[in-house]
Parts: sequence; structure tokens; C-alpha cells
Amino acid sequence: MSTPEPQITINLDALLGELKFSLQTAITLLAISLRATPPDSMDDLRLPQEVFATTFAQSARWSHFEALEKHQTWAIGNGLRDAIEGMSSFIESAHRVLTIWELARANDGRVTYGEYQEALEGKAFHRLGLPDKLTHLKSAHGITMDATLERQVISVNNARNCLVHRRGVVSQRDLNTAASMLVEWRKLHVFLQDEDGEHEFVIGKIIEKESTVCIRVRDEQKAFALGERVSFTIQEFADVTWGLYAFGTDLVKLVGQADPNKIPFDADQR
Repeated sequence: MSTPEPQITINLDALLGELKFSLQTAITLLAISLRATPPDSMDDLRLPQEVFATTFAQSARWSHFEALEKHQTWAIGNGLRDAIEGMSSFIESAHRVLTIWELARANDGRVTYGEYQEALEGKAFHRLGLPDKLTHLKSAHGITMDATLERQVISVNNARNCLVHRRGVVSQRDLNTAASMLVEWRKLHVFLQDEDGEHEFVIGKIIEKESTVCIRVRDEQKAFALGERVSFTIQEFADVTWGLYAFGTDLVKLVGQADPNKIPFDADQR
């Protein structure tokens, strides 16, 4: 009796699950952070278990209101950074799947571990920036992405770069239009429909007429001028993460379409 050849099992649900986990982690940590309330007086503010309060600049000892405002901006910025870094990691995982399938097509359905490792290490895909990673998926693997979703993800990544490298102050290198840094995303829009037309959906608001709750997707954008500081509201952050998820869902669908079906994995040839 012959021994069946080992098989690679690729779970595309788990691939998308990686992105969902990253986005949910960013949302959860941001939600926890925003529940924190600074003390009324900054004089006694110190790190937990810190014996002596560390103070480098008195100018950063804000009022209670200033601390709340600056903390929210800082927290949302960090949440955005984590979300886009999760997206970048997810794209790397999609690339690994596509690499396996490319090797399978080129080698009559057989993929050795050595070939797989060589293909990944030789391209140093993980060192590429997010826009270049997307370009590689298109040029090397023939993935045809939704142009709008791709542009939106790149614009969010651009905002992340500004936050990380320039403390959120828009510089000349951040501009992606003639006069601004434009950030775009796809959001899930919930609204009410009644006999008079469409109305904003507000939780807790009493509805006087018979209405239907409707959901649709809508593309949004926010422009930041040269020298302006990047900031998003809590709702905008939530909408941006949903837009990243929409892109991820579309990419997993495209990866699935590239599936050459059964791929024997030769575990002995290493």
C-alpha cells in the first residue's frame, strides 16, 4: 500500500482571521485607553509604581481638559498605526499563500520546503513598504485589486507614516494631492428611510414615523493641509478599520481565485 503524499492545507478563513484579530486588537486597546481618565491635577501624575515622578518639561503638564484632548489624539493615532501594521502583516501572509500556489503551478503541483523558503527569502517581501507590497502582488502574482480600495489603504498607510515619522504634522512628502494629504476609506453607512427620504440614524433618538433601518457602503475622505496635524475622531477611526477590513475581504477573495486546488507538499526534499 502506497503512503499518501503530504498535503498543504490553506485556510483562507484563517488568513482573513489574522486581519480581523489585528483590527479587533487595535479597537479593543483603544477602547480601554479612552476609558482612562486623567486626574484633576497634573501635579501628582506619575507612572504606576514610580517612586519619584519623572518630569522633563513643565510645558507638557496640561490642564485636565488639555490632557483629555491630547490623550484621545495620541490614542487614536496609535490605534491607526497598529491597524495598518496589522494590515501589512496580513498582506505578507497573503503573499506566502500566493507564493506556494505559484510554485505549485510551475512544478506540476509539487512544492518542496526548500523551494518555498528560497522563494520567500530571495524576494525579501517583508522589507517592502505597504504600497510596494501591493504592487508586487499585482505584478508577480497577477492579482487585480479593486482600484478604489487599494488607493484607500495606501492613503491610510500614508497617514500612518506621517504619524510615526513626523509626529502627525503633514510635510511636503506626505502630500498626495496638489495641496493636501488626502486620507480615504470605505465605511459602513447606517441610515433611516421613511416616506420623506433618508435620515441620520442616531442611537437613542425617538423615531416618529415608520422607518426602515438601511445599510450601505460609502466612500469617505478627509484632507489635511501642509503643516496641519493629523487627527481623527473616534467614529472616523472605527470607519477606517472597517474600510481596512473591506480591503482584506476583497484580497482574500482574489487569493482564493488563484487556488490551483490540491498541492502535494514534499516534506522530504528540504
